[in-house]
Amino acid sequence: MDELYVGVDMQRNYHFKSWHQLDADVLRDLTELGGPMAVDCANPHPWVRIVSPNDQSEMTELIDLAVNVNACDGDKKVDRVELRSNGELIKTATQGSFTFTIKGMKAGDYVLSARVFDQQGAVKEHDVSVAVFNSETKDTLPWKEAFTFPDQNAIDIGKTSWTAERTSGVFEVKDNALFANDKGNEGVFRTGEIDISGGLVKLSLQVRSLGGVDNGDYVRFYKIVDGEAETLVGEIKGKQNDLTTLEGTAEGKRLTLVIRVKVSSDDEIYFMDNLKSAPLIGA
Repeated sequence: MDELYVGVDMQRNYHFKSWHQLDADVLRDLTELGGPMAVDCANPHPWVRIVSPNDQSEMTELIDLAVNVNACDGDKKVDRVELRSNGELIKTATQGSFTFTIKGMKAGDYVLSARVFDQQGAVKEHDVSVAVFNSETKDTLPWKEAFTFPDQNAIDIGKTSWTAERTSGVFEVKDNALFANDKGNEGVFRTGEIDISGGLVKLSLQVRSLGGVDNGDYVRFYKIVDGEAETLVGEIKGKQNDLTTLEGTAEGKRLTLVIRVKVSSDDEIYFMDNLKSAPLIGA
């Protein structure tokens, strides 16, 4: 059994498939030591895992964050390993220990993704989430809203202030999402001013639909930067049964986010959730 543990980092373990099939306990032990999260027996490599930081880690802003990645491709060489933050490429490494440093992490919520590519074009990915808090306010900034309010709520007067207004039809919180339903006029959601003076931010909003939503119905996501006119970030028209994320960026000092939504029947529904303004970071 001892020989199965040779090369725990897996980078020299050509017999990956055979030991995986022989002993599930070995696979579990090696996974805990930084091996693969899951195995495809027919093509067991490449694999990748972010060893540190741990998933759901919390830290204060402006630290230099070391991201340690284990990756290999069995008996082949890794072509490259990419590190991404909230989908944006931070750095690429082609050899060495695959240790990355992100300098001066700003407050915000981040998904760190490590992607390994082999020489045949196969790709595997591993993600961890980290929260970076402002040392004074203890918040992750600049802004996020998950609509975790009681049903029928249409206003937030807290730090993430917003209003949802529609003179006819339904436009309010339901099931921890912003909910638009029933015939009526256009609903308008508007945030208070968001401080984005720290640099470029990524904007995102998740949208899906239910019922008989047609091509005359829509969700339009806008930004207002430094008091200028509304600029369209993205829009959904008609039925959207799969969850879709509208994304864009903003840069300036002050940001307001606006959602305009229209449905025209009691069997037409849009759900909007996880509205975010998250900082983009570089290496």
